Amino acid sequence: MRARQARALAVSARQEQAVQRAKTRAQEREWAALSRQQSASVENERSQTLGMLPGKAGALMAIAAAALAAATAVAALGAAFARAVVDAIAFREAAIGGLTQVMKSASGARQVFDVGVSLAARWNLDPRQMVTQLQDLVSKGFSAQDARVLLTASADLKVMNPNANIGNIMLAIGQIKSKGVLQMEELQGQLAEAGINVGKTLEIIGKRLGKSTADVRKMISAGKIDSNTGIWAIVKSIEEMGGGKLGSVADKASKSISSMMAGLQFRPGLLGLKLAEMLEGGAGEGAVRRALQKLRTAMETEG
Repeated sequence: MRARQARALAVSARQEQAVQRAKTRAQEREWAALSRQQSASVENERSQTLGMLPGKAGALMAIAAAALAAATAVAALGAAFARAVVDAIAFREAAIGGLTQVMKSASGARQVFDVGVSLAARWNLDPRQMVTQLQDLVSKGFSAQDARVLLTASADLKVMNPNANIGNIMLAIGQIKSKGVLQMEELQGQLAEAGINVGKTLEIIGKRLGKSTADVRKMISAGKIDSNTGIWAIVKSIEEMGGGKLGSVADKASKSISSMMAGLQFRPGLLGLKLAEMLEGGAGEGAVRRALQKLRTAMETEG
């Protein structure tokens, strides 16, 4: 009896141990599976994170690059604007200085300079070129008012005849002024080739003097038509060609889309010259002058 009980207890114990071992192995398998799942989840998350980081870093780098580019562009724009203002100050100073020497009047020189800038703004033209042309005419003996009239006539002519060579016309008119008389050399040569209507000019002189065109030609050849009469006739021929008041053709053209578009390129220059006028004699101009003087001294020292 006792032996059977002992054997039964031993069998029961072995069964219990087997069950326990089975539970342990099952638990171990569950933990292994869970561990694998966790590892896979961690790896997947890590992969996703690693995959996302380049995108985020790229986006951040793109934002940083854009900000840097914007800052660089602003700095470059600021530097370019500063250079333009300094250049405008230098141009204004040189032009007014030259005009002052010719006119013997600083205030008169400033008025001529300002007239050139205002005419350029009015007709969408290059302000520096306009001032330079005024300066050239004044240096050849024309009054400021006469120089303005000549530039107004040239602006009208350029609209009516885009091929007109204004530079050559101003050169010929300057030669007529210096000689004191109108000569066929300038009239039929330079002026005709540059776009002036010679026949109309002779007709206008004839009407004023009560002479025929043939008589006027003879008088010109004999040196009997003074420069003032000849230049007046040239301007009058342009005015009559326009069919209205002198300057009206250029004024009308300046309101066209093509003229306004063309004038956009000169707006920064006009702004620079206006700022130069505002800075004249002030702290801004003084700072520019001191900085350039220091640079000049440094370069001379190094040399």
